[in-house]
Amino acid sequence: MAEFKSEENSVPEVDLRKLDHIAALITTFEQKDLKTKGVVCFYYDKKHEYVFLEVMADVNGRIIMDDVMGFDKEKVINLCKNVIKYFEEKK
Repeated sequence: MAEFKSEENSVPEVDLRKLDHIAALITTFEQKDLKTKGVVCFYYDKKHEYVFLEVMADVNGRIIMDDVMGFDKEKVINLCKNVIKYFEEKK
């Protein structure tokens, strides 16, 4: 398990600009007076072998969510394999 240093009782800071950008998943919806955008960006931290997800949601130009979560690389790989397997079995 990766160890991250931080101040006591606080979440460690992660500088996404220093990580490898893997991919982004973007969705938008527009209808009359409603415009939404959801974005999930995947970043890889080689040093800790962690994958970070930056999750953002925008409604009518106002950011309602902007968060970063980290997961062990192997857990993300296994999740991706399970998603692929699910869709391959549904063919």
